Amino acid sequence: MRRRVTRTAHQLRKALEPKLEEAVINLLISERLHRVERLQHTWDRLQEVQRCFAAEDYSGAMKTGLVIRKLRSVKDDKTTRVVEEYEINTALIESLNSVPSAPLSAGRLRP
Repeated sequence: MRRRVTRTAHQLRKALEPKLEEAVINLLISERLHRVERLQHTWDRLQEVQRCFAAEDYSGAMKTGLVIRKLRSVKDDKTTRVVEEYEINTALIESLNSVPSAPLSAGRLRP
């Protein structure tokens, strides 16, 4: 009886291994594609920021979600004035790029 169970388990394993291997490969490819799509989306937004900065369209650059506005005080000899500065939010980009791909495969996070 034990030999029959072992043989059946072996046959089942042999039948399932190719399907499991194919599923794992498909999952890895899918995760890679999601990551590439996410990087392409970030790259497209960065190019939009570059176009907006060149045209001095700072509100358009901020609409990409990658630009932040800072107010800075500048002192001259007798006066102090507030100056607006626009810069790319590199901390946001780094955090977006550091999100692991594991949650993608679990379906809990979408790019």
